Amino acid sequence: SGVPHTILRASILFGPQDNFTTGLAMLLTIAPGFLPLPGRGKTLLQPLWVEDMVTCLIWALDVPDTINQTFEVGGSEYFSLSQITELIMEVIQKRRALRAWPIPYLRALTVILETAFPHFPASVFWLDYLAVNRTCAVDTVQRIFGLMPARFATHIDYLRGVNWYREFLRSLFIRHA
Repeated sequence: SGVPHTILRASILFGPQDNFTTGLAMLLTIAPGFLPLPGRGKTLLQPLWVEDMVTCLIWALDVPDTINQTFEVGGSEYFSLSQITELIMEVIQKRRALRAWPIPYLRALTVILETAFPHFPASVFWLDYLAVNRTCAVDTVQRIFGLMPARFATHIDYLRGVNWYREFLRSLFIRHA
């Protein structure tokens, strides 16, 4: 189309009121002693703090080398889904055993829950998203934008002190536009 553009594809974003970390916090709260994880929880993720993504978007407007380019961006660390879940459990002070579930069984359960509760924190979308690694070069944000991304473990304190059971119930029964 000839319109100058810059595309930033993020591995996975995290921050207050996201669907990823808050969804995991809700699932950990309602889980009956264990949390089923797709496969073995080995999918690699590279969480990027939402404020870092916004900074990259704004700075991309001022960096001529980014025009008409596409960049894969992510945080400065790789974590498995299991590791991320462990960190969230530590912050929200909920211990659950993490159990590997075959994806077909987890998909069937998720379809049932999603049908009964359209805003359930686990969805077929998330199962599909977590089916493959979501990573890029660990230095992309620093190399392209000169920004050192925030570390995941030190930026998830927003999950602390929240009544996740109440948030779970609210998410199930609230009307979304």
